[in-house]
Amino acid sequence: MHRHFYFLSMALVTLVMACDSGSSKSNNQINNVNNINNINNINNINNINNINNVNNVNNQNPVYVGAQDVFSPGNLTVQFREVAQDEAGAPVLVRVWYPQEPGTYAVVIFQHGFLMSSDWYSTLLSHLASHGFVVAAPQMYAADGLPLGKPTAAEEAVTALEVHTWVTTRLGTLLGQTVPYAQRLGYSGHSRGGKVAWMVLSGNSSLAQAVAGVDPVDGTGGPLGGEERVVDGPFNFPFPTYVLGTGLGPESSGFNSACAPEGDNSVQFYGASAAPAWHVIATEYGHNDVLDADASCGMTCSVCAGGPTPALFLQMVSGHLTAFFRGALQQDAAAFSTLSDTVAAPVAITVENR
Repeated sequence: MHRHFYFLSMALVTLVMACDSGSSKSNNQINNVNNINNINNINNINNINNINNVNNVNNQNPVYVGAQDVFSPGNLTVQFREVAQDEAGAPVLVRVWYPQEPGTYAVVIFQHGFLMSSDWYSTLLSHLASHGFVVAAPQMYAADGLPLGKPTAAEEAVTALEVHTWVTTRLGTLLGQTVPYAQRLGYSGHSRGGKVAWMVLSGNSSLAQAVAGVDPVDGTGGPLGGEERVVDGPFNFPFPTYVLGTGLGPESSGFNSACAPEGDNSVQFYGASAAPAWHVIATEYGHNDVLDADASCGMTCSVCAGGPTPALFLQMVSGHLTAFFRGALQQDAAAFSTLSDTVAAPVAITVENR
């Protein structure tokens, strides 16, 4: 120990003497070493910056992009969370399906149909989540089957705007490492929920980057009526539109009027939509065939004419919404081709697009 200290001390003395003697050679050597170190440091910084720049170029798409067959469940594990009204500032109860795997994901807000519960669409919405979407489905009012005392579509749209603000500013704090990317957000809705989605975006199309309707209905509020229609000329949305209709939607179930009557259904929504837009009709299926097979909705679900194998129809709807939002929000344009593929669809469909 002492010998090591002695040699170290002598080395330091020698270095000090060399400096004190004005040795320019030693100074130059030190300066050269410092210059080399500075150059290396600069090069290291530049290399790191170059790597970061390459990574930024290679990762221009900030969200997860699905690659699985859209008609089959995705490869992500789906988590479900029910956020009560006023919890974390939620304006209404919001049900959320989202990938468990940490990552950044595009967002879909889904509006339920008249008198429906957002929980009755869990098969559809969990399918979307498994393909890389955070899906938020607000419950706009109690799903008690009573048509009286419910908000108008315009009143729902006001609440929907509050939900949009909450989803884009507060939801992320509840999901941990699952990050909803608010800049890639799409709207979807079933029946009158489709009308609500279109009303929200008609007021401000910058709130979303895509819209999809599942047998949307632009009714005037039933026998009491008086509500304005949302289809009043072209929408001119600056983003893709998908509209699904049903062959049995315009038909009466025998003890109830048509659930998606002619003049107020998918035909009008598509007709007012700017390109790119798709209009798909499942010719053998009905308005409520999109609901879960075990939905506990009683008469509310049975008043509409239905098709032969609702599970296949639900598979088709789940696949088409996945393909549409993959193309529009995950920006995989090749996914749009599924929407026009009548052979791949699990049920008979007709398609028009522009």
